Amino acid sequence: MVTKALRAVQVGVGGIGRGHLTSLTANERFDLVAVCDAYPRRPDVRASLAHTKALGIPFFKDYRQAFRAVEADVAFICTPHHWHAPMTIAALERGLHVFVEKPAASSVSDAGRMLQAQRNARKVVAVGFNPLATSACIALKRSIARGELGRIREVVAVITWYRADAYYRRAKWAGRARVDGRWCRDGVMYNQGSHTIAAALMLANTSPAPTLSVARRASAALYRAHPVRTLEMEDLVCAVAELEGRSPTRLHFYATTCSQDRQDRTWIRVFGEKGAATLGLHHLDLYDASTRAISPASVLSKHDNFYEAIVRGAIPYAPLEQAVKVTYTIDAIYRAARGRIQKVRWADLGDTSEIIARAAAQRCRFSEMDTAPPWAAPSR
Repeated sequence: MVTKALRAVQVGVGGIGRGHLTSLTANERFDLVAVCDAYPRRPDVRASLAHTKALGIPFFKDYRQAFRAVEADVAFICTPHHWHAPMTIAALERGLHVFVEKPAASSVSDAGRMLQAQRNARKVVAVGFNPLATSACIALKRSIARGELGRIREVVAVITWYRADAYYRRAKWAGRARVDGRWCRDGVMYNQGSHTIAAALMLANTSPAPTLSVARRASAALYRAHPVRTLEMEDLVCAVAELEGRSPTRLHFYATTCSQDRQDRTWIRVFGEKGAATLGLHHLDLYDASTRAISPASVLSKHDNFYEAIVRGAIPYAPLEQAVKVTYTIDAIYRAARGRIQKVRWADLGDTSEIIARAAAQRCRFSEMDTAPPWAAPSR
């Protein structure tokens, strides 16, 4: 039952914001009182604004003006990475609860400023990591928290996706390291990979959800193969991260947008003392050769969970204080590579999906494989 509708401002109504807009305007828990976008002439933004205009929802081009002009309870930030911190902080300073798209921040300094602003405002901040809001991830996490796999030793996470060159030419921030003086880091880790890293970090410990682990050190190599002049970040990565905790747990992470078969695949497998499990398969594979079913979990949508967190004190699927551990972990991977992104000719790549599959099976970086690709530099 809805106690009251929360008045909402949505910042960013193109791209990923279109899905949020459709959901929010159909959700009786929220009353959309304003929308904002800096690029009203973009075709996808125009389509969204036609919809909101028909509903009589005011439009603003500047998010600060929108926050000042209307009485609101919450803000939904659905913008590129480099705007997450300033927009979230501005909303908190206006006394609004915030739902911000992933990643929470693309630099440790931005993450720290967001956390401080939240502490000052004493408001809910939830981050839109999709896997953490799924029945499969929550059900597996509950099994792990009950100790059904024992202590977690390793988590292997793989993303083999394909993106055409045009993907990195679609916007001025796409594939960039910095935009308008702010960290963006729109590479495969923060863009495609951060959802999967968030899920892997949550499944890497036996604490109840939404507790994430975090890397304390890593070994990694970053590569760039798309022949796009504006691409500054990595489109291929291999990393082994040691996670914080009394007993060593390792995250093995492999991701690319260079998969030549043009199929998008993502998987996570968790290895514990008693057995292993693959996210989404609904059972545990125990080392005594038996299997154990994973009890299903009922879940709310991300928006409904956010509402319950504000109105009834529920725990967000990805609260800011946990979500920033993704930022800290990716930062550890960048530091391990010393910020170096090695260029590889597209024609020399070979079958990246097969290379990643072999590296994941061997739990190593590309340069350490039994048959390493020629372009893989020695590991760091």
